[in-house]
Amino acid sequence: MSKDQAVALEVRELSKVFGATKALMSASFKVGGSTVHGLLGENGSGKSTLVKILSGYHVPDGGGIDVWGSPVRLPIRPGGYREVGMSFVHQSLGLARPLSVTENLRIAEVTEPRRLRISWRRERAIARETFARYGVQLDPSLPVASLTRSQQAVLAIVRAVEELRDAHGELQRGLLVLDEPSGSFTIPEKEWLYRTIRSFTARGGAVLFISHDIDEIFEITDEVTVLRDGRVQATVETKSVTGTELAELIVGRHVSLGGRHGDEQTRFGELEEEQKRVPDAELMEVSGLTGGSVTAVAFDVKVGEVLGITGLAGSGFEEILPLIFGVTPVIDGSMRMNGREEKLSQMSPQLAMQLGVAMVPGDRERAGCVLELPLSDNVTLCSLKDYRTPFGLNRKRMSAAAWSAIESYGIRAPSASAAVGTLSGGNQQKVLLAKWLVTNPSLLLLQEPTVGLDIGARLDIFQLIGAYADRGAGVICASSDWEQLATICHRVLIFANGKLASAVSDDLSESTIGHECYRVSTLSGSNIGRPA
Repeated sequence: MSKDQAVALEVRELSKVFGATKALMSASFKVGGSTVHGLLGENGSGKSTLVKILSGYHVPDGGGIDVWGSPVRLPIRPGGYREVGMSFVHQSLGLARPLSVTENLRIAEVTEPRRLRISWRRERAIARETFARYGVQLDPSLPVASLTRSQQAVLAIVRAVEELRDAHGELQRGLLVLDEPSGSFTIPEKEWLYRTIRSFTARGGAVLFISHDIDEIFEITDEVTVLRDGRVQATVETKSVTGTELAELIVGRHVSLGGRHGDEQTRFGELEEEQKRVPDAELMEVSGLTGGSVTAVAFDVKVGEVLGITGLAGSGFEEILPLIFGVTPVIDGSMRMNGREEKLSQMSPQLAMQLGVAMVPGDRERAGCVLELPLSDNVTLCSLKDYRTPFGLNRKRMSAAAWSAIESYGIRAPSASAAVGTLSGGNQQKVLLAKWLVTNPSLLLLQEPTVGLDIGARLDIFQLIGAYADRGAGVICASSDWEQLATICHRVLIFANGKLASAVSDDLSESTIGHECYRVSTLSGSNIGRPA
């Protein structure tokens, strides 16, 4: 940040302690005006605590902040951040789901005490005009609950920027805080977000941008501050560092990070080249898979292979694993597993497990872990028969199994009796993986296995996937994260319009996968996944 540049936000020695946990320790950094400032760190590093102090949710134990050069009294009263020129998009988005798009967008205006009457026709017209300015297509009359997660995020972002307009409708010089805004976005939606951010900063605004996505950080930020264990590790110009250097600042150890911004291109982190060859022996074959929007799909998986499945949003790739595992109904098709053939129309999760198949769902909180239960119950949930006695469950053995998982999978937990909901997202994902891996499956199905995880947790998950495949199991990873697929997979299957349209094995890179996804989508005549 240049000496003559305006300072949008100055964080001075902020600290916050929760019992024995030091969430923030004397954190200090500056965000320049007309810039995008990244905030990085593992889950539990202090990012969320910092954001909640800025928004008035938490009372700091020490320190202060200045916004555009003026000291702000802490704690900020609820909603008071708008008065000092700040606006937020939290991970939870902060939307009232039962209310309409218009009501959520215009809530600050329609709840003004001076408003005696609300013309909802006029409010919906204003909402349409607002969305048109941002190039967004949303129906103002729809309830927010009917929108997709990405549409809800778009609505929250538009609302946050609009909150920074003055009484005359002019966009003020404000500070926009975006906490993981693009986790559910497709590439066109990310491009929309970047355009919106650049337009905002071009008018003099500043953005504090929190993300786990290294590529995203390099795409949109000017500077980056890294938090680890509640302390600021460094503030650097984004262009002056590599992705590997950032990752090492975040996790506090040496890593080998592939991709556009790493020092080297690797698969499975640091596995040796001979471990990455594609084996020849067939493990599983699917023929004629038809169900949902998927038609006549056929493919196989080799012993020790990590197979990727992807495509643009709505292309059908998201449906493949639930169909194979018997979670969603199948119309036709068969699966041959270890020489045994089964009709997929008769498949169920119980039968799939008998065949040696395990599936890790994409939503770990709703479909994966039982957050209220202890780690020991979660880890043994799929293998409870092994712990039954005439007198009930053998809790001592369950606890021992949980401790073994903690050690084997690098789970950070205070004890085997800790509720899984108290763990970070990365550790919850490791618990979910452990729950299935202890059943020793021959085929592991992974649906978006690293969504919402920080860099350290992603690398740990990559290593676990690679190590399990090296033991001779097959892995199928369905993901919209092309960088992830390029890092961990031997082959990637590309879907378009509900059909298997292409495959990539040579020159397996994020750009190659992305190019092929768009190419086959164009050939199929599909408009799925295209920007509005």
